[in-house]
Amino acid sequence: MKNNLFIFLILISGLIACNKQKSVLKKLTGEWKIYSYTFQNFSGLSYKYDAKGTFQLENCKNEFCSYQLDMTYVVSGQVNSKNDFGEYKVENDGEHFILNRMNSDGSISTFEKNRILLINKDQIKMLTQDEFGVHHFILAK
Repeated sequence: MKNNLFIFLILISGLIACNKQKSVLKKLTGEWKIYSYTFQNFSGLSYKYDAKGTFQLENCKNEFCSYQLDMTYVVSGQVNSKNDFGEYKVENDGEHFILNRMNSDGSISTFEKNRILLINKDQIKMLTQDEFGVHHFILAK
């Protein structure tokens, strides 16, 4: 009897996690405008930049989904750009995700410390981490 209850609880928790992941994927899909961008280096210093651009998150055809980031931001009067593309995968918890960035030399960089802090049909607040630091985005439809 205890074994049946244990198996039932495992099945229910797996179903809930799968539903949360699907719900997040449905909300993520689309073109999002960058409303706010802050960069935090690994020393903990944060820099908020005036940024413009889009974060395009495609609907999944398999386990990984396509993304494209096109952003410009101003640092000390100089316009810089961040243009990334690759694939992302939302974890079962619906909160963490993996980014596989395609690099200009054809290699792929995998970043696993990414998190969705808030998501609804109109806004996303998320953190992505790459080799330079943590990128804080607030996106709006």
